[in-house]
Amino acid sequence: MTQAQLWESIRRHEGPLGEPSPALPVWARAEGATVWDADGRSYLDLSSGFGVAAVGHANPRVVGAVREQAGLLLHGLGDLHPTDVRARLVERLAEIAPDGLTRMLLHLTGAGAVELAIKTAVLATGRSEVVGFAGGYHGTSLGALIPGGWPEFRDPFAALLPAPEIVPYGEVPPLGESVACVVVEPIQGRGGVVEPPAGFLRRLRYECDRWGALLVVDEVFTGLGRTGAMWACEYDAVRPDLLVCGKALAGGLPLSACLAAPELMDAAWAGRGPMAIDTHTHLGSPLACAAALAVLDELEQRDLAARAAQLGELVARELPGVRGRGLARGLACDAVAVSQRLLDRGVIAVPAGRQGEVLELSPPLTIGEAELRHGLQTVRDVVGL
Repeated sequence: MTQAQLWESIRRHEGPLGEPSPALPVWARAEGATVWDADGRSYLDLSSGFGVAAVGHANPRVVGAVREQAGLLLHGLGDLHPTDVRARLVERLAEIAPDGLTRMLLHLTGAGAVELAIKTAVLATGRSEVVGFAGGYHGTSLGALIPGGWPEFRDPFAALLPAPEIVPYGEVPPLGESVACVVVEPIQGRGGVVEPPAGFLRRLRYECDRWGALLVVDEVFTGLGRTGAMWACEYDAVRPDLLVCGKALAGGLPLSACLAAPELMDAAWAGRGPMAIDTHTHLGSPLACAAALAVLDELEQRDLAARAAQLGELVARELPGVRGRGLARGLACDAVAVSQRLLDRGVIAVPAGRQGEVLELSPPLTIGEAELRHGLQTVRDVVGL
């Protein structure tokens, strides 16, 4: 089927999920930093699929691990009967977790893991208020909308949600004894690749400690090497109470995690009887866990966080005015128009920010330097830098 025919099928049977455009490519396959559409045209991907393909599309190690696991076990029994590959994954994640956050809950999406963090905070503190930040994006599931700072996503469901506690990003909110947790991105991704003022996370950590609230750091976009460190909160030497990761974790398969210290997890979830009060059928999917183990091997053995830092310096030199860290970068421009012109020239980059005023540049951490230079030159040409 041609792209036009595929788009017609999507419009007829799916959604609507926004307004689809036949001018946008329908992906058919991808490898490394290259994507091919259904008509066979190739594109350089500077989005890594919303940051998911951090170790590259169809990474051979990841593909091999998935193929091997597929021949052994495709599906387990959720929380009731664990799988061997899930046990190996949580052990590995505990090894790279910051500052003793070695107990975790698994989910499929970043939004689902954010909800697990909120539930953990509510159970552990006995409080009910959740604070978020303007421009903060934590997914669009109902629970994840509670700290979300995008009225477009929240307002249609406002009747089902508590009154928002949303403050400007970078400001330390006034807390109190009713606040269970504060949910924050160390760098806002969809919000426009926005960095907070220096010392913001440390001040937030202080206020949370002062009022007994828990600090939830959402590293779904920034974690696993994207910013040049394994976790972006390392730059401020801040220890979250709960850390959320996802996107790149399983290299293209759905998997996320909410990490905390064992004593916090026990305070929240232990002693509630034999039946799990938060679970789902695909908990710890064997395929996703196998893929995640391969992703962690790639990150560690190829030192991809350091590579992201190195390539990030190249991006900063080549694009005047670009912001962010590592390979989490944003360029202020009319990103909606620019992204379309980039597509016409065979480069994928997505708009970010509430008004599409920032071009997000988040290529695979494995992208070749020559490929990256070509992509940056194309961006310069299109933007007029």
